[in-house]
Order: sequence, then structure tokens, then C-alpha cells
Amino acid sequence: MGSLQQDIRKALIKYALAPIFVLAVLGAGFAWWSWQHDVVQRSEEARSVAAEVLDRLILDYSQRLAYVADKGDFANIQSDGEQRRAIYEWLYHEVNIAHDDTRFFLLDREGRILLGNYRELPDYLQSMPMDWGIWHRMRLDMGRTVVEFSPRIRHRNSDLLLGRAVEKDGEVRGYWLFVISGEYIANAISSPYMDFAMVNRFGYAPVATSFDLQEGEFQALPEEFAGKNGQVAGLNHKDFYVTSQRIGESDFSLYSALPVSELKGRYGMAAAVLLGMLSIMLPVLLYLARQESKARAKAVEELNTVFEMRQLEAQFHPHFIFNVAEDSLPL
Repeated sequence: MGSLQQDIRKALIKYALAPIFVLAVLGAGFAWWSWQHDVVQRSEEARSVAAEVLDRLILDYSQRLAYVADKGDFANIQSDGEQRRAIYEWLYHEVNIAHDDTRFFLLDREGRILLGNYRELPDYLQSMPMDWGIWHRMRLDMGRTVVEFSPRIRHRNSDLLLGRAVEKDGEVRGYWLFVISGEYIANAISSPYMDFAMVNRFGYAPVATSFDLQEGEFQALPEEFAGKNGQVAGLNHKDFYVTSQRIGESDFSLYSALPVSELKGRYGMAAAVLLGMLSIMLPVLLYLARQESKARAKAVEELNTVFEMRQLEAQFHPHFIFNVAEDSLPL
């Protein structure tokens, strides 16, 4: 009796818990799909597009620098007004196509402007010694485009500088220089869903779409994000899904940070609701299973009693008929 009742109770509990188990599996599957679609895939796609925009920006201006650097002799550009006007018109047209408010300059070896769409260099370049920063790098890498950022006072985002030394017979004769606003770069890669940071090889983020991705005076990428790719990192009591990739052939990387605190909160709430339902339903199911198993065991016991009585009656009935028949026979 006890063993039968336990077997019935176990079977009832198993079949009662099966829908809850299926619901939990479906919920976990939906949460995984949602994470892959709303977090992983969205981050990958948005970061790839932003990295392509930056790579194309650097590549386009590098090609423009190569074009003007090879366009005639530097001395001729200085002396030939027609050639200088033709180059200026070409550059002005190229910059207007981009609509990025880029400044371009042709400078002599002392940094004086010979040609440009602005009358003055940015303040940070005027105060920069000619043996330092981008000037120094352009002289070291003659014949190649130099790409670096230069910070601005009272501005969060730094300007992107692309320069190339003009050389002849192994000597620097002047410099071609493009200056692209950091605000333009940030706006070009901004997204309503996530933030981005353009990071150099030293771990600094000269351009970012959010203050969260720049720390300290030198605008360093937060340590919590450094080196992360496809991982969740916490910052300022918020969680972010962080990815990164190199931007083309440059020395820069692009980091994306998608806020996931709210999504994780929804997952946690759904799990809490499921656990709450389970904590309420489980005692009820156990009680109902116990009561049902008792009732079914009792019914089986009664059925067995009836069956046993029927067996006894079947055994007794032939003898009773035989005795009655025998007594009724005449002597």
C-alpha cells in the first residue's frame, strides 16, 4: 500500500513539474536568443559600420595627401600661381564633398602657411615646437602619411591630424596637413543605442561619443573596458557589453559599449517571477499529489477488496449450487 502510494505520488509530481520545466527551458532559450540578437549582433553590426566609416575617412584623406604631395614640384607650387590655384580648387572641392569642415594647409619648413582654406593654424599647432609632435613624425616618415590626434583645450574630443612632409633630394621642403574636427568624427560614428571610443595604441581615447569612455586628464579608456571584446564590463554602477576591433591598417582601435543593465534587469525579473511561481506552485503540487495519491491508492485498495470477494464468491458458488442440487434429489 505504502509503496503503491509513493509510486503514484512520484508519477503525479513528475507530470505536474514537466510543464514548469518546459516553460523554464523556453524562457532560457528566449533570453539567449534576445541576448544574441539585441546585444551581440547589434554591437557587432554597429561597431563594424563605425569602424568602416573611420577607416574610409583615414584612407580618403591619405589618398588626397598622396595626390597633392605628388602634384608638381613644391617650388613650382610656391612660384606658379596657376598651379597653386588649381590645387587649392581641387582640395576645396574635395573637402566640400565630405561636408566635414576639414581644414587643409600647405606649409613651408618653418610651419608658415603658403596655401589653405583657413588663415591660421589651430592654436595647439601654433604653440607646438617644430621638433615635436606631428612635425617631428612627418620628418621621420617622409613620403608617408602620418595620422595622429592632437588634444584641444576645453574640448573633450581631439582633432585628427593627417600630414605628409614634402621632400626633395632627401630634405623636407614643407608639409601638407589636414585637420579634421573631433566633433565631426564623434558625430559620424554616434549611435542612439551605444557609445564608441577611438583608442590609440597607448590606451587613450582621443575621440569618444560619451564621457563614460574617457577618464582623467589624458582621456584614457577606462581600465574596465581595456582589452575587452565580447564581454560584459561594469562601470559607474552600470553594465556594458564591450567589443573592439582594429580600424583598418591604422594604429587605432574602435571600442563599442552597449548598456545592458536594463536588459539584465528584465532577465532577472523574469527569472524571479518564474522562481516565485515555482515556489508557490511546488508546495501546492506536492500537497495535491499527496492527496491524489492517497485517493487513488484507496480506490485501488477498494478495487482489490472487491476483486478478492468476487474470487471467493466464484470459488464458493459452484459448491453451493452442487449441494442445493444434491439435497433436492429424491431419495
